[in-house]
Amino acid sequence: MRISRAEILVLIYVGGLAVAGVATWISASAFAGLVAGGGADVAGAGWAVLVSRAVSVVLALAVLFGLLWLYPAMRRDAHERGRLVTQSRSFMQAALTDVLTGLRNRRYFDDALAEYMKEFGLIDRPLGVMILDLDHFKAINDTYGHDNGDLVLRQVSLTLQQHTRYHDVLARIGGEEFAVLFPNTDEFALKRLAERIREAIAVAPVTLDAVPVAITASVGIAVWDGREGAGALVKRADQYLYRAKTSGRNRVIGRQGVAIAEPVSPDRLAETG
Repeated sequence: MRISRAEILVLIYVGGLAVAGVATWISASAFAGLVAGGGADVAGAGWAVLVSRAVSVVLALAVLFGLLWLYPAMRRDAHERGRLVTQSRSFMQAALTDVLTGLRNRRYFDDALAEYMKEFGLIDRPLGVMILDLDHFKAINDTYGHDNGDLVLRQVSLTLQQHTRYHDVLARIGGEEFAVLFPNTDEFALKRLAERIREAIAVAPVTLDAVPVAITASVGIAVWDGREGAGALVKRADQYLYRAKTSGRNRVIGRQGVAIAEPVSPDRLAETG
């Protein structure tokens, strides 16, 4: 069991009292022997021995008090503080986590984006944002039920985790909408990452009620220009997402236009409604 710094200090304090008490008692005993042998004034020395032994008793009581009450009380207090800190961290984690997918939520994403913009603005490094929305997700819910819709969201979340880097910030920010923050990622690299993710979602096997279903996503991407605010950056990526939706879905669109690999076959797309 881990001992806190305060508990170590108490033990040192108690140990010091014990050593002082023993030393005082030994000194008093030695002085009493000297008096008995006629080597000192009997009356004055008697009082000195009495006071020394009284001090030893007080120190012994202080040691007992520290060991039997003060130390256990501090240990209980330290354990309670530790429990409250752990509980507080758990609550904070829950407040920043999407319950269904286990990803970060919108609040965490917004805070992370603001922090990255603050830091990257000082060192002039690129910062990319991707907004992804699943295509025809309402039709999936209507056809296969919300439980299967939740299954799709968890599957897509897993695919996103598998195709993002450890330092990227991945979050579910809406019903079927996800966002990824890509630090140190310029326009070219961002488009490649987004296209890889879009393709991975499109080819991932998904079976609902024993029926294979194609899942695709439309993606908008934007790289921070170093001047706009967080809201403007996200809005720009969202506008590109809207263009991806209205220009045929299952594609990535950014400032330089559309990037789309070989689309999913029409017969599979028809299964999603």
